[in-house]
Amino acid sequence: MNAQSMIAAYNTGFNICLAITVLGVAGAIFLFFKFDIRTIFAIRTGRAERQTVEKLREANARTGTLRAAPEIEYTTDGLSAGTPPAAEETTPLATSAPLAPAPAADAAAQTTAPLPPGFRFVITENTVIVHTDEVI
Repeated sequence: MNAQSMIAAYNTGFNICLAITVLGVAGAIFLFFKFDIRTIFAIRTGRAERQTVEKLREANARTGTLRAAPEIEYTTDGLSAGTPPAAEETTPLATSAPLAPAPAADAAAQTTAPLPPGFRFVITENTVIVHTDEVI
């Protein structure tokens, strides 16, 4: 192989490697923006949390409240009258009837039903052995 053919082979190899490098860098830049790596980096380093706290402090200094009440917008999708669900009236329960019977005054007055025949109550103990020195 003479010197001219070796130079041509190396030049071709260089051009192939240069093309692969350019495609790799372009792919890396595309994926950087596609997966929003800046936001992920900010979250992992705590920068996003510091920015959020700073925004809340600025909002608190301006308004004097820690959080502004969220504005809720009701849509008429699925509602017949188009009113918010909280605006629908309900009927109150009758206050004359107690919700639950009064408990018995003494424990002897309370009775329990006997267990049906053939019913067995079994207590089982499962022991899990883990090969470690950690004690829970």
